[in-house]
Amino acid sequence: MAGFYAAHPDVTPVQRIFSKHTASSAIDQDGSDDGYYKWIIENLLPEITPAQLDAASIWRWVRATSGPGLLINSLHELVPASEPLQLAGLLQAKSVPVETILLPGTRHGEAYLPDVIGSVQQFLDRYF
Repeated sequence: MAGFYAAHPDVTPVQRIFSKHTASSAIDQDGSDDGYYKWIIENLLPEITPAQLDAASIWRWVRATSGPGLLINSLHELVPASEPLQLAGLLQAKSVPVETILLPGTRHGEAYLPDVIGSVQQFLDRYF
């Protein structure tokens, strides 16, 4: 979060309104949405300070004692594919088991679940 926030000082936060009943697959997730991403950060943190941004960044919390990771992402969606790849590299550097699945397209979360549910179950069977 700190890196994104520092690299996008002039981006105006933009709230997107979705019904709680809107399926993930019905939301336009074609590529990055810097305004929405910035809005999410500003609404997750109690205040925007370097300390808060650092504390909220997952990179800061990777340890050799971190649990196994299964990272799934589409190649062209709100969360850039570079982020799970960077996290995978950090976990591997700490000898933490990590598996990464990158899918074609723009889907996120529940929208690609049917394609990966078998892989998720296999991952859970391996580690839990």
